[in-house]
Amino acid sequence: MSSCRIAIAATLWLCLAVPCAAQTMRAGLKGGAAFTSLSNIFVVTEGDEEESAVHSSVTVGGFVEMPLAPYVSFQPEVLVDTVGAELPDTSTGSAVVIRYLSVPMLMKIAGRTDRTGVFLVAGPTFGLKLAASLADGDEDIDDRVKRTNWSLTIGLGVQARRWLLEGRFSQGLWTIAEDDFGEPPVKSKAIALLAGVRF
Repeated sequence: MSSCRIAIAATLWLCLAVPCAAQTMRAGLKGGAAFTSLSNIFVVTEGDEEESAVHSSVTVGGFVEMPLAPYVSFQPEVLVDTVGAELPDTSTGSAVVIRYLSVPMLMKIAGRTDRTGVFLVAGPTFGLKLAASLADGDEDIDDRVKRTNWSLTIGLGVQARRWLLEGRFSQGLWTIAEDDFGEPPVKSKAIALLAGVRF
């Protein structure tokens, strides 16, 4: 199953998860640009790269808002996103690209949702690896990358009725390298700029 089909299926699941009778719960879609990096990239490329550059990609998915208290809600999401890094040595491929099905489990603090206002989100994100490769190098590195990735996500945004704009930062908590014995950790970092709509 392709990443696109997984994203569509996961988004439909989120939308259908909102009971019709629960008018205070809302589902939505979001997407945007992500800028990611990986530390100690040579561990997964098995090369000699000491440095790497930021890799840009697209993030898309859906979310559900579940109110818990005034101004506080639980916001699980399902996103298809990419973590990667550009390599200075193109002989091993121009970039490390790892695609994930990510599930941020965020607490959201916001003012009244029927007005324009600022909101804050924070929480853990679980990532399930879909594929890992050296882009342009046609080399599969799936066996060098762990199946899962956990990160901590924080974000700040503005919402106006149905519409929202958000910036968020995610920091990997543990190494994603499969063979990590005696090696420095390979951790992900990501900054995402997202736009969304609530139904």
